[in-house]
Amino acid sequence: MVSAGDTAPSFELPGVVDGEQKQIALDEQLDEQIVILVFYPGDFLTSEKTGQPFLSEIDLLTMQAGLAVFGISTDSIFSHRQFITEYSLSVPLLSDIEGAVSESYGVSAETSDEGYLTTRAVFVVDHTGTVVYRWTASSLADFPALSQLHDAIDAVADVDLATTSYCDGYAAYEEGTERFEQALTRVDEREWVPAENRFNEALDAFETAISEFETATRFAAETATATSVEAATKYVETLTRAARWFAEAADAFAAGEGAIGESLQRDALTQLSETESLQTPLDPTEFPPSEPVDGSGADPAGDEFAVEVQSSLSEVDHAKSQASAENQAERSSGSPVIDDEELEEITAELEAHTENTAETQDGRASGASDSWRAMNERTDTTDVEQIDLEEPTESNETDSSERTDGPTHSR
Repeated sequence: MVSAGDTAPSFELPGVVDGEQKQIALDEQLDEQIVILVFYPGDFLTSEKTGQPFLSEIDLLTMQAGLAVFGISTDSIFSHRQFITEYSLSVPLLSDIEGAVSESYGVSAETSDEGYLTTRAVFVVDHTGTVVYRWTASSLADFPALSQLHDAIDAVADVDLATTSYCDGYAAYEEGTERFEQALTRVDEREWVPAENRFNEALDAFETAISEFETATRFAAETATATSVEAATKYVETLTRAARWFAEAADAFAAGEGAIGESLQRDALTQLSETESLQTPLDPTEFPPSEPVDGSGADPAGDEFAVEVQSSLSEVDHAKSQASAENQAERSSGSPVIDDEELEEITAELEAHTENTAETQDGRASGASDSWRAMNERTDTTDVEQIDLEEPTESNETDSSERTDGPTHSR
């Protein structure tokens, strides 16, 4: 019989994990997480009080970082699939059809009169493979106290593992900030697709950092260590949300959806501004801290990364505002945008056209046609959209300025 302090027997079993059949080896699940093994008599057994299987209560543990939970019974893979579907379980279920693993842990049913080969039992195995908690049912209706299970999990600590995980998380955090800054450079250059790619790379790095920080928190032995890592996690989670919205904004800009892009960018900036009141992750050389780190009330000026991001985006916003103002001025002026040199050329051509129209009636028609062709060619090279030239008549031969509405293009 396996007891607390013993090495957990190794095994490999087929099981249903996230809806798919996989082989699960205990040794591969250890190293940086705690493993909880829940042996149970069979699928579809429920509590008389709740009408739900005990695994429904264990299910909540699957959401905790640094924990791996597995249910084990002698039922088949097919039965496990149906059981998971009927009760919407997230716990991976392993199939110990021959009962060999149950026997190695000392939880085989003493009698199979009730038709079950396994006794309900729970083992908590730390990252080194050592059993730190063991509970075994005395009857089919017996269930463990979840509070005792939580206490056993919380008691597992490893300073070295917490430090290693924190350092790995900090390295991922630095990689994320580097990708973030590269993305901002692309934003400044209006290269939206590369910007989106860099923001997504930053997002991946930040998520890795969060995972490592959560492992460090799980194995932290001191309160000061746990609180400092939790503060770092909160800071990076905020950056993660900002990176996600910046990536979506870049995607919108790339698709020509400027209004949506600007809205998402404002949301990202709001999220980013929240980092100014948060504690930045401690440098690994300062970890673990001797005193708890306050996760709020940080000096905004001390967050160099957030300040740099805000500065870069302010420059981008200024450039966008300036360009928008110039375009608005051109649209609202109602006047063609022509420089002095272009105006002189157009005036000379109009004067030449006036001289030609004075020769003969036929010459007037020919001259107007040639001048119109010349004006069209001029339009292609000077961004002039349209110049109206009227056919000379008796009422407009005397003053060229009255014979034309002038250039009506705009830029």
